[in-house]
Amino acid sequence: MLQSGKHKSEKELLLDRIRRAKGQVEGIEKMIEEDKGCVETINQIMAVRAALTKIATKILAQESCKIQCQRDQTNFEDIVNKLLNFK
Repeated sequence: MLQSGKHKSEKELLLDRIRRAKGQVEGIEKMIEEDKGCVETINQIMAVRAALTKIATKILAQESCKIQCQRDQTNFEDIVNKLLNFK
């Protein structure tokens, strides 16, 4: 997905997903107001649930990467300090 010649950031992609899920929830609200069928409504609810699960998984994966990068940076700095102080 391109935006003005640039790739969208992870944050923008997550916001796109959450907005899509929000639209689905609004659709479910309308289905209930219009007394749509149970199966049709439940299918939409399950679709939103799956979408939110994917969003949560992506957020957890990003946070996990941040933690790992911080840990790697700390380890890298420790190694550099040990090498520089090696006598």
